Amino acid sequence: MDDKNRFSILLEHLLEVAEVKNYTLAKRLQYDVSYISKWVSGRMLPAKKTEKRVMEGISACVVDEATDDGRDLLLREYSVSIPSDLKAAIYDNLIAEYDYLQEELDSGEARIGPYTDFWAELNMLQYLTKMVHPVLRRVSQLDIVAVMDLMEMAREYRLKVANLQNGQLVDQRSYDNVYFKLMIDISREKWDPIYDAALIINVLTNFSHIHFKLFGSTAAAGRAVFVVKGDFAITGLLVSHSRCAAVTATEDPQNCESLYDNFSKLCVRDDQLFRDTSMRQLISQYDYMHTLLASNLRWMFGHLNELLLPDDLFEEILTAHEAELKDFLGATPAELRGVHNLAKGVVEETNIRILIYEAAFSSMAVSGELDFFSYKVSLTPDQRSRCISYVLQLCKQREKLEFRLISGRIVNDFQYVADPNMFLSGAASYLRLDNNCPINRIAMVNNSVMEDRLSEYFDQVWNLDDQNVTKERNAIAEHIHHVLQGIHLITRAKGDEMEELQESWMNKI
Repeated sequence: MDDKNRFSILLEHLLEVAEVKNYTLAKRLQYDVSYISKWVSGRMLPAKKTEKRVMEGISACVVDEATDDGRDLLLREYSVSIPSDLKAAIYDNLIAEYDYLQEELDSGEARIGPYTDFWAELNMLQYLTKMVHPVLRRVSQLDIVAVMDLMEMAREYRLKVANLQNGQLVDQRSYDNVYFKLMIDISREKWDPIYDAALIINVLTNFSHIHFKLFGSTAAAGRAVFVVKGDFAITGLLVSHSRCAAVTATEDPQNCESLYDNFSKLCVRDDQLFRDTSMRQLISQYDYMHTLLASNLRWMFGHLNELLLPDDLFEEILTAHEAELKDFLGATPAELRGVHNLAKGVVEETNIRILIYEAAFSSMAVSGELDFFSYKVSLTPDQRSRCISYVLQLCKQREKLEFRLISGRIVNDFQYVADPNMFLSGAASYLRLDNNCPINRIAMVNNSVMEDRLSEYFDQVWNLDDQNVTKERNAIAEHIHHVLQGIHLITRAKGDEMEELQESWMNKI
């Protein structure tokens, strides 16, 4: 091991930025300083059996012993704000580099040039393991393009691609310097109407904390390409649901730059499936109103929002948060009242098909969180009851509104992902993604094929003839009434008793 390796380069960088000496780290780890010198120079690696202890010790030492300036630089580099998160981020980075290097040493790959390896064939798990390169731990600046025949892969591998960034980034805060363009093939013969639509929604939700763009084109057919600009690239040919042929991986900067440029040219604007927008833009550009006035309205609620509020409750929320909403939306109270009046008229007088997840009601009952024009507000128990009572009233009295209630998850693979709100119409359609980012992202459908795929998804779920979808209006009303009773019980409880009751009630429903 004569040359420096990725692990030694990272360790040296951490010690230099933190201004921590080799002997300081050696004292913390209770190692002879000569071992630290060999790790930094690349002549030796820590033993595999002590990996976890050593990486924890390094991350703790770097953060605890760093100078103030050095610690601030590392906090910015890893896009975290507190030392405990920084320790976790550095630990993850060290483990990733160490494990990647160990796997590389053990794999017996054929090296065809400096920093470049070749395999005649890999199974998809092997390919994806190599694809999750340690450079993804760096969140200060990443620019990625991927061209992958996602729908041709076995489902377990689609999920791994969809969740690629989860676990690589420390948390779900917004990362302003991370860019990811992904091209897939959504041809009809590859598309599962329910599963793949849910997968796409999952992908958008998972990547909503970075600058993510999704493209659809047959140019992705048979390809498995992942390129981090200037740092890493892996390319291959997808020859079956679970195998890749002619796989090449490189860390050569020039090759990575060239591959990035070539595959970025395939991601053209006309093929973009969704475009990012905001509630501020939807309102100011009148897209929000246009979607309300369009024909063939179909709404899916994963969480309740301002569209299903009575007048008095809308006014209370608007008055209580007037200043914040003005700053967040750039709209006056009068403008928002106008939007509400239009929405109320549409809800009470127009034919609309509405799918609501049971979880939307239970979440409102327990947490009281309402998505008010993408601004999260917390309702009092009385306000929660009035919000849900209004939906119950609509269900019982408005014959033009058709309701379906979704229990559990339509696709079990996505049971831990928050359900978004989806609004489809004959004019324009969009998703309101539920995530933990400071800003809620809205994905406007930007492609007629994707519009058709989401419409088909809604229709398929609407017509499901199983226990997951309740169609009988009286049964839906009964469930909503049960949620209201739960709110009353929670309201009467206090302190620890209330927490236990909330948990018990959530488990029951």
